[in-house]
Amino acid sequence: MSAMADASDANTMDPAGGLLKFFIGEDPVQRCLRHPLLREYVTDAAFCRRLRELQKKCEAATTPEAMGELTRLMLHDPRLTQCSMAGAGMNLTVESEDIKKAERTGDVEKMSPIRVDDVVAAQEMCQDSATAKAEGNARFAAGDSAGALAFWARALRLDRENDGPDDMALAAALYGNIAAALLKLGYWSRAEQAASRAVAYCDVVENVNVRRRALYRRALAREKRRDVARAYSDVLEAQKLDPPPAELKLLNRDARRLLKLTKHADEARKARVKRRAEEARAAHQRTAGVGLASKPASSMPVPGSTLGYLEESDRSRWAEARLAELLENVEVDLGQGACVAITTCLSNESSVSASVTRKRGQRSLYYDIDVKCAWRAEWRGFDLSPAKDGPRPLEGSIRLYNVSHETRYEPGADPTVAYMYQVGYKLPRPDWFDGSAATAAAPPWARTLIDGAHELYAAAAGAVDALVREMTEK
Repeated sequence: MSAMADASDANTMDPAGGLLKFFIGEDPVQRCLRHPLLREYVTDAAFCRRLRELQKKCEAATTPEAMGELTRLMLHDPRLTQCSMAGAGMNLTVESEDIKKAERTGDVEKMSPIRVDDVVAAQEMCQDSATAKAEGNARFAAGDSAGALAFWARALRLDRENDGPDDMALAAALYGNIAAALLKLGYWSRAEQAASRAVAYCDVVENVNVRRRALYRRALAREKRRDVARAYSDVLEAQKLDPPPAELKLLNRDARRLLKLTKHADEARKARVKRRAEEARAAHQRTAGVGLASKPASSMPVPGSTLGYLEESDRSRWAEARLAELLENVEVDLGQGACVAITTCLSNESSVSASVTRKRGQRSLYYDIDVKCAWRAEWRGFDLSPAKDGPRPLEGSIRLYNVSHETRYEPGADPTVAYMYQVGYKLPRPDWFDGSAATAAAPPWARTLIDGAHELYAAAAGAVDALVREMTEK
């Protein structure tokens, strides 16, 4: 007889040393119910299903390798590990934090909040659904949400076990109450399911008050699950069901709040769609370059080119020289006589590469630019003598980078698709600048010049775009 058929031989045939004995033979749920450390788990339907599925797999396994795989699966759930130890005659203590960790990692479903002692109490105390519902209401009012769930579940079971038809109105009210308790306990998904059942029962037996409260509870659960659009829809529907003044005030408040959240979520969704489209465009641009108008292929090779399938023409030296010319003409008027201008392009700290390729008759432009320039800001029409306390020139540097055929000028956009820049300062006093803007320690004239230097970003980006247009037209 195989080890799977005879549970008494499990220790000798089990390659795990008897660690699967608990799951072979008798119903493991009944074994849990008799064990003082395991009985609290039997109220969790998902765990009971997992126990019985594991039992079937154990009894179907015929090789040590298959049983070893089952052992590894079992070890992901600390409750199953505890059952395994109990079957081997050992006690293992499982803390609530162990189970919560398994829930966070997705190894187990979230445990049912119903306690086995409350289930036993409900069975002993209540023999009709009305009594069970009333006791559940009393416990919920006293703050015992988990205890209330056990009695409301008992009320549902008793109603279904009656010979007569199910009481739809009772079921609607009970599921609405269950949703409220689950919200208190933080079981958002289960609360949404319970509230949806209450709404479904109200479709059969109309009860405006139960339906309105169930819709509101479902809205709260959906909001917690970040489904704000459907939560907002539930609140709007609940507003139409003649709520009393206090409830109407609450619904109106939450409707305004959820409308804002819905708009924010919609904007975030559109931003994600836009970002994915930009990333896809950048990925395509990375390989395809900037498309150029086709020109007849020259019969004479140019420097850096290879005739045949692929031709490439290096434009880096020309692009670097032309960009320097364009940048050194950049000047920004800051108003009231103040201005900031790029004075020179620091070629030894810059990198410019550009090339045009021809492939199958298609011409494409590729470029990558990282350029650094010196700038000077001043007030015109003032005595700029260093001996004076008034306005004087300020100097610094600006670096424009992440410029390529994959990116563009778009302030505030994702760095994967936009130009980037840095501004540096040579200031008489370091406390005039905090790393991003002028401080209160800087005199007004200096604050204008310090903050005005950031205006060079747009102007320098314009010079780069002018270079790209020229390269595209060449």
